[in-house]
Amino acid sequence: MPLADFNNIDSRGVLLSTTELRQLSFSADKKTLNVGVGNRWRDVYNFIEPEGVAVVGGRVGPVGVPGFILGGGVSYLGQEYGWAVNNIASVQAVLADGRVVIANAQNQFSDLFWAVKGGGNSFAILTSVELNTYPAPALTIGDQVYGGDEVKNRWFDAIVNQAIYGSQDAKHAVTPIANRRPSSTGDAISYSAALFYNGDNNRPAILQNWTAPNLVPIAGSQNFTKKTLAFYVGETAASFEGTRDLRQRFYIKNIPANRQALEITHNTFFDLAKARLASAQIFSIAFAAMPMTTSFFQSAINRGGDPMSVKPEPQIWIEFSHTYRRAEDEPLFDSYLRELDTALNTALNSAGFSENRFIYLNDAERFQDVFAGYPAANVQRLKQIRNKYDPSRLLTDQLVGGWKVDPRR
Repeated sequence: MPLADFNNIDSRGVLLSTTELRQLSFSADKKTLNVGVGNRWRDVYNFIEPEGVAVVGGRVGPVGVPGFILGGGVSYLGQEYGWAVNNIASVQAVLADGRVVIANAQNQFSDLFWAVKGGGNSFAILTSVELNTYPAPALTIGDQVYGGDEVKNRWFDAIVNQAIYGSQDAKHAVTPIANRRPSSTGDAISYSAALFYNGDNNRPAILQNWTAPNLVPIAGSQNFTKKTLAFYVGETAASFEGTRDLRQRFYIKNIPANRQALEITHNTFFDLAKARLASAQIFSIAFAAMPMTTSFFQSAINRGGDPMSVKPEPQIWIEFSHTYRRAEDEPLFDSYLRELDTALNTALNSAGFSENRFIYLNDAERFQDVFAGYPAANVQRLKQIRNKYDPSRLLTDQLVGGWKVDPRR
């Protein structure tokens, strides 16, 4: 979550860094992996690669382990296994009173274990997580950029169909992205997708809408081949490392798995961004439309559930990302993102689409009310657990970053 002041204390207190907590070790039977919270997912994937196993982790190598876990965690393996947090065996955590505890689903800290599985950082500071491992002898992964006169319409249709029918084969994942880079391509929008299949198969039937002849990759862009996650996150690292010194803002919207709703959302976003951000030094703006299937949320329920408790039905989650160069453009983005929120709600409501209030914590903008989309009973339980383990509100009021289940009074 690239938000100002979420990762520092601005000289007002003590900064605790966990970056050196980078232990990685298998259990004796290699069915679990102990991961220190100083690791990034590329470290994890490089470590497990020789063993031919997988963990339900991040899709991007530079992402850190603990924040991803505390927000739930969307993975390429999600349709088979649910959220990343549905696949952790235990956590080690430091409580507000200084105690170091191990929490799992069976011991005296089972309530804390439930809370940190998507409830944010109001409860404890994680120091390690124990992840379940799964056999993964072969994976097929890669990115494709599409061309042709009908690319946008076929891209829309493929997203909606994937959300509705994707549960027919839970071994796949797809992350479609529409991207505009004003400095290099002007107003042109490129359409692409990251494709994943848990198996050695570069033509799975479940992904046929994302390959020729329906969507035709432009020359040189097709690399959907057998590879490890370690290789893939290394292969794509340059595109993320290249934005290291730039600024970013995210915003997320949950829409129905409907072609009209998707097109309205896409057009509203790109039109408003073009009109309002003309004076900003934009590196790129992107529209990542994640088709979320019934099987993803049912797998989460089957593996013990979580505070999010999302209804198992097709949805499309749109992550709007903005990458830009100047700090002086922050006020512009503050106002623009609120305008985008209003414009999307107005356009979708006018077309008869009701709002799904659940939004993915890890992609939310500062003003978005993450916990308003969680079941009310779960939010109340989270508050009770917070009060039990941190009655003085140390991690709510003094740990400034993140979304709090019971914010600063």
